[in-house]
This record gives sequence, C-alpha cells and structure tokens, in this order.
Amino acid sequence: SGSYGVNVVGYDGYKEFIEKGWERIKELGPNVLGPVHPVINDCITHLRKITGLDEVSFHMSGTEAVMAAVRLARFNTKRRLVVTFGGAYHGWWDGMQPGPGNERFTSDVLAIKDMNEASMAMIKARASEIAAVLISPLQGLNPG
Repeated sequence: SGSYGVNVVGYDGYKEFIEKGWERIKELGPNVLGPVHPVINDCITHLRKITGLDEVSFHMSGTEAVMAAVRLARFNTKRRLVVTFGGAYHGWWDGMQPGPGNERFTSDVLAIKDMNEASMAMIKARASEIAAVLISPLQGLNPG
C-alpha cells in the first residue's frame, strides 16, 4: 500500500512486513523486479487468484498506475472522457489535473462533486461517452 502502509497496519506491522520481505529476497541480488523472477511470479499467482483476472501489471507509482488504467480504458472502450471526483487524487499526471496551473487543456476529464446526486445523474446521462470513472478509496485531499 505504498506510503499508506504505516497508516493501514501501524509502524510495527509495516516494519515487520519490510523485514520479512528483505529476508525473502536479500540473497537474490538487486534485480528482483524482473518479469519472470520467482518472487514476482508468486505475487502474480496470488493476485490472479484474488482478482480472477488473467493479467497483472506492476507500476512504480500510483500516477503510473492511473496513466496505464486510463489509457487501457480509453483504448478498450473507444471513448475519451474520464470522470474524477473533486478532492480525489490520481497523481501528478497532467491528464488528471484539470484546472488552473495545468498547461494541458483537459476537455477529456470531468471533475465532479463527490457525494452529489447531480453528479450521479451526469454520469448516467453521459455514460455512453465515459471510458472510466476514477474513484479514490482514500479521499486524502477531502477528509470527512
């Protein structure tokens, strides 16, 4: 869970996970992120079983994961529009940062109000145009 690990399991739990992970891979050398490494294959097997999906993708950041997800959604749906909710964070990618300070014109991103019936009605009305609706499980910029 990245930097949220401490928040999810506490410092002692996070430290324990890091120590167990290090013990498991330290003898394998620095190149443990290769696509066919046994540790990675083990993770892939578990993720496929949990999700029921055939493919798994690893990224170095949440921003990269969102970029890949949006590109895949747009490609597979043949639609351009992506919906986000105000206060949600989807990385520093200019494609997810509509508004002032962004040099890129983001006509393909709608940032709408969270927890709002009008927003839900808009999604329903424009469903045929929408490639993806991005939801932040941790509303870090919009607590409460």
